[in-house]
Amino acid sequence: MRNAVKSIILGLTLLFAGTQAASADVTFCNKTGMFLNVAIAAHVTVPYDTIEVRGWTPMESGECMVALTGNFTGEKLYYFAFNDTGEWTEDRDYSPVCIPTDGNGFIRRGSASQLQPPCAAGEAAKKFFWADIKAKTFTYSIYSK
Repeated sequence: MRNAVKSIILGLTLLFAGTQAASADVTFCNKTGMFLNVAIAAHVTVPYDTIEVRGWTPMESGECMVALTGNFTGEKLYYFAFNDTGEWTEDRDYSPVCIPTDGNGFIRRGSASQLQPPCAAGEAAKKFFWADIKAKTFTYSIYSK
């Protein structure tokens, strides 16, 4: 009887271990050679109609952070960065996103139309560039020009 119970417990353990979701992360790396403050935006609900924007994460050059946890394959990671010399910019398309101008940390959630201009009082539209997430575990780096 005791062996039968052990076999059932072992079987259930193996069954549940095989059904756990695989972890996946999207990592963002600062390879610019300078310190940056970073804000990240991404779709966070299924279907992907709610976007979450959060900032600020201070990042030294060479530092990486987990920006998203979960399977975001086929989605986009949006980012905005600045430091004391100005805003990080790239010569490519971007999405304008309204974020607070007070310099404090923030989290905003809403649809794309709710997060884009016209901005509310105390907010400004900033250029959020994007990266296509191409795999469950994905790393995106920005580099100096």
